[in-house]
Amino acid sequence: MPEAVPRDYVLARWVYAELPSSGRYSGPGVQKLTEKARKGAPFDELGEAERDLLVRKWQQVRGGESIFHAALDGITGFELTHWTREQLAAAYVIPMFAGEVGHAHSPVTFKQWITTEPNAPLDKGHARYAADNPGAPSTTEDPVTASLVQIITVLGRVNTPEVKPFGLRGFMLLDGYHRAVWFWDKNDPAATLAVYVSTEV
Repeated sequence: MPEAVPRDYVLARWVYAELPSSGRYSGPGVQKLTEKARKGAPFDELGEAERDLLVRKWQQVRGGESIFHAALDGITGFELTHWTREQLAAAYVIPMFAGEVGHAHSPVTFKQWITTEPNAPLDKGHARYAADNPGAPSTTEDPVTASLVQIITVLGRVNTPEVKPFGLRGFMLLDGYHRAVWFWDKNDPAATLAVYVSTEV
């Protein structure tokens, strides 16, 4: 039976995992949390005020009109589950990554994204090259985040002549692309990837 996880817990953990390598978050208290994250302080040892700050930072940086807000609109909770390589392969990537190998407003699966040459050169620090970089975490590290979405809604599609209408429903990987790429590269049929999957609204 999957474990139920509150929305704010997942969002706070999402930001905490990004703090060591991301310059997106700033403001009072963020530097202290960044130092804790870099030293490997476990998320579950953070105080309530620290977690609340992380959720506020998610809203400031990832909320608003973003793909992440759209994908999680109305979602109040998640389940901690574990995906096989095949399940990860079938999940859709966010439009920014879809646009790297095709059209940003067309659905692209993780497998299509990771196995297709990019339209243009990408920085070597990009998530798709994560397995080439040292320090790869094990799959027991922070779970990635995914949401069951109506793809046509989440991509912000409008009827435009260059893209045919579609109405797919499936999982979209929202967070944890570096960890997902490391997992994919490992190519272990018996391994699984920890995933927070949004529950139905």
